[in-house]
Amino acid sequence: MMDENSAVQYGKLKETRMNRLSEFRVKKLLTQSKLAQKVGLSQVTICLIEKGRVSPFLLTKYKIAKFFKVEVEDIFPEENSKK
Repeated sequence: MMDENSAVQYGKLKETRMNRLSEFRVKKLLTQSKLAQKVGLSQVTICLIEKGRVSPFLLTKYKIAKFFKVEVEDIFPEENSKK
């Protein structure tokens, strides 16, 4: 059985979406748990969003952007590149 590190090395994992959520969170000196609490999500959800494993609904993106007082595209730039 191949572990995650081996899978990454051999390119077997699905490509993940990139976002800047962890960058914004770290700049504010917040843990994933603290950010999750402030925007009404679970810590697991924040983790999955940061890793690009899930793409949040637009309303969730809006809540996160509003918390950081930035535009949605500042944190989730991939949305513009898809159009």
